[in-house]
Amino acid sequence: MRRDLLLGGGILSPQGGIYLMTVPVEAEDDEVVICSARRDSATLRLTALTNLEEIQSIIALMAPWDTVAEACAMTPEGELFFLRPDEAELQTIPGSGYSRDDAKGIGRMTTLAQVGIDLVATGYSGQVYRYSHGRRGWSDISIPVSPSESHKPVFYDVISGPGDALVFGGSALFDMAITPDMEAANDAGDIDALMDLFSESEGEDAMSLRLYDGAWRIADTGGEPGAIVALLPVNTGTLLFSDTGMIYRSSDFDAIEEVYRPAQPEGFDDIKLWQGRPLLLSGNTLSVFREGDLDPFDPPLPSGETFCLSVSPVGDRILAVFPDYVQLFEAGSWTRLEPELPEA
Repeated sequence: MRRDLLLGGGILSPQGGIYLMTVPVEAEDDEVVICSARRDSATLRLTALTNLEEIQSIIALMAPWDTVAEACAMTPEGELFFLRPDEAELQTIPGSGYSRDDAKGIGRMTTLAQVGIDLVATGYSGQVYRYSHGRRGWSDISIPVSPSESHKPVFYDVISGPGDALVFGGSALFDMAITPDMEAANDAGDIDALMDLFSESEGEDAMSLRLYDGAWRIADTGGEPGAIVALLPVNTGTLLFSDTGMIYRSSDFDAIEEVYRPAQPEGFDDIKLWQGRPLLLSGNTLSVFREGDLDPFDPPLPSGETFCLSVSPVGDRILAVFPDYVQLFEAGSWTRLEPELPEA
């Protein structure tokens, strides 16, 4: 692999295609180029599909969307790239992201997911958009949020729930209101007074779990701090993963129970569902969550000098992306593959 090119993550599609986010030397901030990868022995030949873009979410597409593309990526501005091995088709979610009227400059999109036949995209301040396969365009089903509310919803995952409801996991973000006293202290250059006022107005973010079936309702999370970053359906209900590494379970979304508490409050680097069980990445360690414990993945993920960025399981295969190479698990063993861009 060229030394001036790094990887920023990637996914494996059900059709077997590999899509990697590459970070050229000229990239700024979180910019990447999405490439498709064709395997040639121990090498992955990359084909660039996009220009430099900031990608917020990338997912593999399942039926019926797999007839449209193998994968889809979303930018913070609500632009979508439908990805195939040789091309990327651009589409925009109208009115989403920063262009939303109440975005207040921070209305970036957060998550793209496929739920049944629907594509669902979420963003800050309760933004939610849905596109049902076979219908024309996106519908806005965002949560009505009052400017006076002290907490604003943001979502990081969505799954299908009871009665075909959509279930959203995320956080209620504390939104500090700027008071006239704060403005006066700032205008006067009184930093001590300003910091005291900020301290008095501090609030805590809290886990948020909401359901939508034509109307919105809030599920009880017991006021737990932090954010729900993943929702995984298992045979005992739904597991809810917190950004602190806590794992909860709910059978009906009316209440949640704690099923795992880490020794130290530290979240997982990636969380995916593999063969009906949660596959969890921490650094270069892969684990499978079973009956309240983390069991090491066998065989373990071969580690190098850098940490694994992401894992993508499909069937009995797993793609693990590192900054300068990938590991592919298939037929019970790991194989290292080296990405290469074609010569210009």
